[in-house]
Amino acid sequence: MTSLDISSIKDFPTNGKIQIINKNIYVVARNYIWDREKKTTKEVRETLGKIVDNKYYPMEEYHRLFDRKGNPRKLKNDNELNQQQIKDLITKILPNIETGRVGCIPILYSIAYKIGIWDDLVSVYDLTTSQQILALSIYFISSHENTISNYSNWSLNHLLPKLTTLSADEIIKLYEQIGSDQKKLEKYQFARIERSKTSNLISNIDSTTELSCKTYFDFYRSKGDLEYIFDSDQQNYNTADHSSILQSKLLINSVALSILEDLKLELGKKRTVRSENNKDRDQPSSNDQFIVEDVKSIMERIEYRKYGEILVYTPITNQQHLISSACGFPDLYKGDVFKFKN
Repeated sequence: MTSLDISSIKDFPTNGKIQIINKNIYVVARNYIWDREKKTTKEVRETLGKIVDNKYYPMEEYHRLFDRKGNPRKLKNDNELNQQQIKDLITKILPNIETGRVGCIPILYSIAYKIGIWDDLVSVYDLTTSQQILALSIYFISSHENTISNYSNWSLNHLLPKLTTLSADEIIKLYEQIGSDQKKLEKYQFARIERSKTSNLISNIDSTTELSCKTYFDFYRSKGDLEYIFDSDQQNYNTADHSSILQSKLLINSVALSILEDLKLELGKKRTVRSENNKDRDQPSSNDQFIVEDVKSIMERIEYRKYGEILVYTPITNQQHLISSACGFPDLYKGDVFKFKN
């Protein structure tokens, strides 16, 4: 026994007594039982724990923290999961993981933000309408199913802002709503004219022509790049106001064509980009100049995974990195996911 001051030992049990064996300090409890044969009481000692560095450890905890020689064990991090816990977690999470396409959508939205389309839309229309106009325009650029009847499925399977999923009937109502407000149409068109006076797109109009809403729309109608996308939807407009529908089509057509014009301009530039293997190369060259169709088809393979508020992209290939760089956005698919403006 020892006269060790138990009052200084942390967590020392009230019924404990000190016992030292081979320099190891044990804490024991003394219990007394009746010995029938000897007809007397006898002492039975129960080992409660051990003292290490002036702290009491119950035996179960001591064996978990220290080896037989009294050396601290290397413990697993409490955040580490064993195989069964990992399996249970995967089983729980997998059914709730949302997957979908990212594609070239971040590129097209980035262009729309860069050339002021978004700012001009929200200066005229409310946030939801602006989001829907831009989402429809980007759908007609990036999708091979260029009909409003297919938009709902496409939007559900692609990374888009909230409130942009619409049925064909809802799109027709949106067209009628937009096309029936001539003042807002004119306000948006004049905003684009003011912003675009020095751009390649507007400079193609005869410089002697007064820039007006009519010439602005006539210009986009004459371009004809995207007009075909609406032809297969004619059956959906039988009961609609065709004048309003036409005005809305031209608005969305102009948004899409402005984005495409800037995309083509960027792809035509020669720039030095750094590939994933950190080798500098001029882009484009005669062998690897990218076109709009490359942006649409090759970038379409990029997907996202979402669980709750956690959203990540699938890793991109070197070719996809080069395309993103050729569009003027080398880091768009790296690090943080794309943030839509609102």
